[in-house]
Amino acid sequence: VEQDYGQAIKYYQQSADLGDAYGNASLGDLYRRGKGIDQDLIKAAEYFKKALELEADISSDTDIEESMNELAAAICRAGVDADAAKDYGKALEYYQLAADLGSVESLYNLGLMYYWGQGVEQDYGKAFEYYQKAADRGDATALNNLGDMYENAFGVEQDYGQAMKYYQQAADLGDAYGND
Repeated sequence: VEQDYGQAIKYYQQSADLGDAYGNASLGDLYRRGKGIDQDLIKAAEYFKKALELEADISSDTDIEESMNELAAAICRAGVDADAAKDYGKALEYYQLAADLGSVESLYNLGLMYYWGQGVEQDYGKAFEYYQKAADRGDATALNNLGDMYENAFGVEQDYGQAMKYYQQAADLGDAYGND
Protein backbone atom coordinates (compact mmCIF):
# COMPACT_ATOMS: atom_id res chain seq x y z
CA VAL A 1 0.00 0.00 0.00
CA GLU A 2 1.36 3.39 -0.96
CA GLN A 3 1.54 6.02 1.79
CA ASP A 4 -1.39 8.43 1.45
CA TYR A 5 -1.85 10.98 4.24
CA GLY A 6 -5.13 12.20 2.71
CA GLN A 7 -6.65 8.75 3.03
CA ALA A 8 -5.15 8.28 6.48
CA ILE A 9 -6.69 11.56 7.65
CA LYS A 10 -10.06 10.54 6.22
CA TYR A 11 -10.06 7.20 8.05
CA TYR A 12 -8.63 8.56 11.28
CA GLN A 13 -11.31 11.27 11.23
CA GLN A 14 -14.05 8.66 10.74
CA SER A 15 -12.58 6.63 13.57
CA ALA A 16 -12.32 9.70 15.82
CA ASP A 17 -15.92 10.68 14.99
CA LEU A 18 -17.01 7.23 16.17
CA GLY A 19 -15.27 7.83 19.52
CA ASP A 20 -12.19 5.69 18.99
CA ALA A 21 -9.26 6.70 21.21
CA TYR A 22 -6.57 5.57 18.76
CA GLY A 23 -8.26 7.39 15.88
CA ASN A 24 -8.16 10.59 17.94
CA ALA A 25 -4.54 10.02 18.96
CA SER A 26 -3.47 9.25 15.38
CA LEU A 27 -5.21 12.34 14.05
CA GLY A 28 -3.59 14.38 16.82
CA ASP A 29 -0.20 13.06 15.82
CA LEU A 30 -0.72 14.07 12.17
CA TYR A 31 -1.69 17.59 13.27
CA ARG A 32 1.35 17.70 15.57
CA ARG A 33 3.73 16.72 12.79
CA GLY A 34 1.94 18.53 9.96
CA LYS A 35 1.77 15.34 7.89
CA GLY A 36 -0.81 15.65 5.11
CA ILE A 37 -2.42 18.57 6.89
CA ASP A 38 -1.34 22.00 8.13
CA GLN A 39 0.47 21.73 11.44
CA ASP A 40 -1.80 22.86 14.29
CA LEU A 41 -0.54 22.21 17.82
CA ILE A 42 -3.78 23.33 19.44
CA LYS A 43 -5.87 20.94 17.33
CA ALA A 44 -3.33 18.20 18.00
CA ALA A 45 -3.67 18.77 21.74
CA GLU A 46 -7.45 18.65 21.50
CA TYR A 47 -7.34 15.28 19.73
CA PHE A 48 -4.86 13.84 22.24
CA LYS A 49 -6.97 15.08 25.16
CA LYS A 50 -10.04 13.46 23.62
CA ALA A 51 -8.09 10.22 23.17
CA LEU A 52 -7.11 10.25 26.83
CA GLU A 53 -10.70 10.93 27.90
CA LEU A 54 -11.87 7.96 25.83
CA GLU A 55 -9.25 5.50 27.04
CA ALA A 56 -7.00 6.10 30.03
CA ASP A 57 -4.71 3.21 29.01
CA ILE A 58 -3.79 4.93 25.76
CA SER A 59 -0.87 6.68 27.47
CA SER A 60 0.72 3.26 28.04
CA ASP A 61 1.28 3.04 24.27
CA THR A 62 4.90 4.21 23.99
CA ASP A 63 4.48 5.73 20.51
CA ILE A 64 1.46 7.75 21.63
CA GLU A 65 3.14 8.70 24.90
CA GLU A 66 6.25 9.90 23.04
CA SER A 67 4.14 11.88 20.60
CA MET A 68 2.18 13.48 23.45
CA ASN A 69 5.38 14.40 25.27
CA GLU A 70 6.78 16.01 22.13
CA LEU A 71 3.53 17.91 21.61
CA ALA A 72 3.45 19.05 25.24
CA ALA A 73 7.03 20.30 24.91
CA ALA A 74 6.23 22.15 21.67
CA ILE A 75 3.15 23.78 23.19
CA CYS A 76 5.12 24.68 26.31
CA ARG A 77 7.77 26.35 24.10
CA ALA A 78 4.97 28.30 22.40
CA GLY A 79 3.80 29.32 25.87
CA VAL A 80 7.29 30.46 26.83
CA ASP A 81 7.44 32.51 23.61
CA ALA A 82 4.04 34.07 24.32
CA ASP A 83 5.08 34.72 27.93
CA ALA A 84 8.24 36.49 26.75
CA ALA A 85 6.12 38.60 24.40
CA LYS A 86 3.90 39.40 27.41
CA ASP A 87 0.91 37.75 25.69
CA TYR A 88 -0.08 36.18 29.00
CA GLY A 89 -3.52 35.02 27.84
CA LYS A 90 -1.96 32.95 25.06
CA ALA A 91 0.81 31.72 27.39
CA LEU A 92 -1.80 30.60 29.93
CA GLU A 93 -3.72 28.73 27.21
CA TYR A 94 -0.58 26.97 25.94
CA TYR A 95 0.71 26.11 29.40
CA GLN A 96 -2.66 24.66 30.40
CA LEU A 97 -2.84 22.53 27.25
CA ALA A 98 0.71 21.29 27.73
CA ALA A 99 0.08 20.60 31.42
CA ASP A 100 -3.01 18.59 30.48
CA LEU A 101 -0.73 16.50 28.26
CA GLY A 102 1.75 15.94 31.09
CA SER A 103 4.28 18.77 30.81
CA VAL A 104 5.93 19.30 34.20
CA GLU A 105 7.55 22.52 32.97
CA SER A 106 4.12 23.88 32.09
CA LEU A 107 2.79 23.05 35.57
CA TYR A 108 5.68 25.03 37.02
CA ASN A 109 5.08 27.91 34.60
CA LEU A 110 1.40 28.01 35.51
CA GLY A 111 2.49 28.27 39.14
CA LEU A 112 4.67 31.25 38.24
CA MET A 113 1.83 32.99 36.42
CA TYR A 114 -0.45 32.70 39.45
CA TYR A 115 2.33 33.59 41.88
CA TRP A 116 3.14 36.84 40.07
CA GLY A 117 -0.35 37.56 38.73
CA GLN A 118 0.74 37.53 35.09
CA GLY A 119 -2.39 37.44 32.92
CA VAL A 120 -4.41 36.15 35.86
CA GLU A 121 -5.38 37.49 39.24
CA GLN A 122 -2.56 36.81 41.68
CA ASP A 123 -3.50 33.69 43.60
CA TYR A 124 -0.95 32.09 45.92
CA GLY A 125 -3.28 29.14 46.50
CA LYS A 126 -3.32 28.26 42.80
CA ALA A 127 0.41 28.93 42.54
CA PHE A 128 0.97 26.50 45.41
CA GLU A 129 -1.28 23.92 43.74
CA TYR A 130 0.63 24.06 40.44
CA TYR A 131 4.03 24.10 42.15
CA GLN A 132 2.95 21.05 44.18
CA LYS A 133 1.89 19.18 41.04
CA ALA A 134 5.24 19.96 39.40
CA ALA A 135 7.13 19.06 42.59
CA ASP A 136 5.28 15.74 42.82
CA ARG A 137 6.72 14.96 39.40
CA GLY A 138 10.30 15.81 40.41
CA ASP A 139 10.67 19.51 39.55
CA ALA A 140 13.40 20.85 41.86
CA THR A 141 12.64 24.53 41.25
CA ALA A 142 8.99 23.97 42.15
CA LEU A 143 10.13 22.35 45.40
CA ASN A 144 12.29 25.39 46.10
CA ASN A 145 9.36 27.73 45.43
CA LEU A 146 7.16 25.74 47.81
CA GLY A 147 9.85 26.19 50.45
CA ASP A 148 9.87 29.92 49.75
CA MET A 149 6.10 30.08 50.13
CA TYR A 150 6.31 28.39 53.55
CA GLU A 151 9.27 30.49 54.66
CA ASN A 152 7.60 33.77 53.75
CA ALA A 153 3.94 32.86 54.41
CA PHE A 154 2.81 33.40 50.82
CA GLY A 155 -0.63 31.78 50.72
CA VAL A 156 0.21 29.34 53.51
CA GLU A 157 0.86 29.63 57.22
CA GLN A 158 4.53 30.32 57.88
CA ASP A 159 6.26 27.07 58.71
CA TYR A 160 10.06 26.98 58.76
CA GLY A 161 10.09 23.19 59.16
CA GLN A 162 8.07 22.72 55.98
CA ALA A 163 10.24 25.29 54.22
CA MET A 164 13.39 23.38 55.18
CA LYS A 165 11.83 20.10 54.05
CA TYR A 166 11.11 21.51 50.59
CA TYR A 167 14.48 23.26 50.36
CA GLN A 168 16.23 20.01 51.24
CA GLN A 169 14.27 18.06 48.63
CA ALA A 170 15.13 20.73 46.05
CA ALA A 171 18.81 20.58 47.00
CA ASP A 172 18.76 16.78 46.80
CA LEU A 173 17.55 17.15 43.20
CA GLY A 174 20.32 19.63 42.41
CA ASP A 175 18.51 22.97 42.74
CA ALA A 176 21.14 25.59 43.56
CA TYR A 177 18.71 27.76 45.55
CA GLY A 178 17.74 24.81 47.72
CA ASN A 179 21.40 24.73 48.84
CA ASP A 180 21.28 28.30 50.26
